[in-house]
Amino acid sequence: MLKTKSMKKVCFIIGASSGIGESCAQKFLSEGYVVYNGSRNPSTVDGVKNLTLDVATESTIDEAISIIEEEQGGLDVLVYSAGYSMMAPVEYAKQSDYRYLMEVNFFGFVLTVQKAMPLLVRRHGRIIALSSIGAVVPIGFDAFYSASKAALNMFIRELNIEIAKKGVKAIAVMPGGTKTSFTRDRNVYSEEEAKEYSEYVKNASKALGEIEQKGMSPEEVAETVYRAATGKTPEIISAGAVNKAIHALSRIMPTLETRMISKLIFRV
Repeated sequence: MLKTKSMKKVCFIIGASSGIGESCAQKFLSEGYVVYNGSRNPSTVDGVKNLTLDVATESTIDEAISIIEEEQGGLDVLVYSAGYSMMAPVEYAKQSDYRYLMEVNFFGFVLTVQKAMPLLVRRHGRIIALSSIGAVVPIGFDAFYSASKAALNMFIRELNIEIAKKGVKAIAVMPGGTKTSFTRDRNVYSEEEAKEYSEYVKNASKALGEIEQKGMSPEEVAETVYRAATGKTPEIISAGAVNKAIHALSRIMPTLETRMISKLIFRV
């Protein structure tokens, strides 16, 4: 077994260049961790070690993991905070758009876990994936995003069956609306693209944006991520009191009522 090269705990964050990932980097740094960021754009957080990475390109993940292994010998925490959202009617959604979404939100996570697992096993580490309350409550005209997060949750549940004996645990953290640039960066289909659904897409996009910009701060979510990485928590948890309540209700609320509430919230 490779000798551990770092006495400090090591955290590798995919997507620490902005938003929740950036706040996670600040939190783990403040707790004394060595923090690496893997993203296409560098993190500006002082002290973060930047590695250029595209979750859709396997070779960049390989290179990043090799650097961490060489410099640190192992990995204590992997945080996957890369994400992409598109508001589009399923009927007219472009295959290139929803395949890219799944690549970033789900398959990139799977690939990163595969590559990082040997380093995590050496330190009995934690895998933290940023999921969404949209995994359990549908978001109007954001079907692919909700589906990707639901897939993430189930993947983590099964993954824990496989890796428990190796001393590694995976946890999905589900924030709700969070005030970040994610709102601005969302791919919202135009009137021409959405066709007869355009008014509904516009309403849903506006409603979701308001929820996000009036929602949690990324620092609050980062606190939940840190607790998940260091404490005893279930494998799927919510961030924030409101989202915990929504998560609890989603377990007992009939499908029809859930759908009606979603339609009201997102004005569709």
